[in-house]
Amino acid sequence: MAQHRSVGPLFSLAGGQTAFWSISYGTGQDVGIVTAAPNIIDDVLGVVRLTAQNQGLGATSDSHNFYTVEIHNPGTAHVAHNLNLQDWL
Repeated sequence: MAQHRSVGPLFSLAGGQTAFWSISYGTGQDVGIVTAAPNIIDDVLGVVRLTAQNQGLGATSDSHNFYTVEIHNPGTAHVAHNLNLQDWL
C-alpha cells in the first residue's frame, strides 16, 4: 500500500461548491482500491472542512481505467486544496 501526499495542482474551492477530480496511473492501469482525501493547504483561522464523496472507478472507450472523487466544501470560506491518495500500487 502506498500513500501519496499533495497530489495535483492547488485548487481554491468556494463555499458550497464541489470539485470533481479524476486520477489515472500511467496508461490507465488498474491499481486496485484507490482512496482519495482532500489535502487542505490554506492556513486559515477557524475551522474549515472539505468532504470526499462519490469515489469511483471509470474506464475510457479503450479500456483505460481512471479513478474519480468529488471534494465538497460545506462551509462559506474559500479553501485551497489538492489530494492525498492511498493505493495498492
